[in-house]
Amino acid sequence: MPLKPGFKRPVIVHRAILGSVERFTAVLCEHLGGKWPFWLSPRQVIICPISEKAADYCTSIYLYFHKLGYECEVDQSQGSINKKVRNAQLAQWNYILVAGEDEMKLGLVDVRTRDNKRHGKKRITEVLEMFRAEEPAPSAKSMDMYKNAFNPADYYGEEAGATTTEVSSSKPKAAAAAVVGGAASGSSDRVFSDKLDEMEESLAHSQWLSGAAMPSAADAEALNVLKAGKIPDPRAYPNVFGWYAMVSKFSAEKQAAWK
Repeated sequence: MPLKPGFKRPVIVHRAILGSVERFTAVLCEHLGGKWPFWLSPRQVIICPISEKAADYCTSIYLYFHKLGYECEVDQSQGSINKKVRNAQLAQWNYILVAGEDEMKLGLVDVRTRDNKRHGKKRITEVLEMFRAEEPAPSAKSMDMYKNAFNPADYYGEEAGATTTEVSSSKPKAAAAAVVGGAASGSSDRVFSDKLDEMEESLAHSQWLSGAAMPSAADAEALNVLKAGKIPDPRAYPNVFGWYAMVSKFSAEKQAAWK
């Protein structure tokens, strides 16, 4: 159609950068009905203390998972534990961690899901492994893209591994002594890193460095060394960091009584 004299044809450019994302999110919301998969959920973990005595312990667990990047909260309401669990299930929290005085003594939590499935009492590091198991595997395209990426093992051999010395699960006390001795002797960062690797391996098999049901003097000594130095990275040393979060909750008087 010809334009009238004095008029120009308008040009309209429609740009919707997030239109597809918004529509896809709406489809997901409707399809999932609030039951988001763990890796995509805005409510991944909630920690419910049974009583006020376990409140600080639950807060330390919250800080542990929050620092690792998980979406988590602590239920600080005054209701009963049954009510807390029920409210968490209705709010569609993927995992519900319950802890009281008994769990606090052993560094455990009682694990439940929003579907009322109970996994029983587990160590914090075991719960972390459960979470990591739910993370989606890399896509085939991603694996193909990075197949030629630098591999330290091709150049450094065994030194590229996380542990340079094999530590048996039957010798946690020896590993603890190595960590403490290596740090206290003023050794290099590399040597201390190796000792942390040994400690990480030891704690993968035992709740405490003593290898017993309760912490010992070896745990207290290693704790003092870490407090005086650098706190381990939770991504590199999840077992050490979990142990540090638990053992540091004990008072100085209790630590002094450990044998």
